[in-house]
Amino acid sequence: MEYQDIRTVGMLFEGVRGFYKGITPNLLKNVPISSIAYIVYGKVLKLLKSARGKD
Repeated sequence: MEYQDIRTVGMLFEGVRGFYKGITPNLLKNVPISSIAYIVYGKVLKLLKSARGKD
């Protein structure tokens, strides 16, 4: 079965909502982790820039 067939069958049985099934748990898992990583990246970048300027 090719991807096009799978997509068509999924659309027939579940509609457009079937393509977004499971997105909420995935977002609940990934958004906090990505937010923390973004904040830590900013803090480390700021720390490294300030340490570089003191030399």
